[in-house]
Parts: sequence; structure tokens; C-alpha cells
Amino acid sequence: MASAGFRRELHHEWVLFLAGTASVVAGALLWARPDVGAITIAQVMGIYALISGALVLAAAWRLHHTTTAAHSAHHARH
Repeated sequence: MASAGFRRELHHEWVLFLAGTASVVAGALLWARPDVGAITIAQVMGIYALISGALVLAAAWRLHHTTTAAHSAHHARH
């Protein structure tokens, strides 16, 4: 399965865990306080987007780094 291969490649899965946690917290805040107004909701969504985006970029960078290192090691053997 693709998920098993991805699990072997990504050694810092805590970044994805943090991205999921940020999504849950943002959703809970929006659900708990729908009366706070459009400006506050926009601020929460903006903060969520910044945090989530940074975490996803960090995960992608780490995965790219891992894949590049594995690719270089593969070529070094041949």
C-alpha cells in the first residue's frame, strides 16, 4: 500500500500530527463560538492557514530531504 511506503519514508510524522491538531482546534473554536463575528472567524482561519501551511511545508521539506538523500545513496551504490 502507498500508506505503508509513505510511513517508511517520513520519519518526522509529528509534523503531520501537529497539522491535524491545528485543524481540530480551529474547527472546535469555530463550532463553539459561531457568534463571534466574521472578523474573528476570518482571523482564526488566517491563523489556522498560517500554522497549517507552515507545518505542511515542513513535512514536505523533510520528505523531500529524505527522498533526495535516499536517491543520492542509491546512485552512489551504482
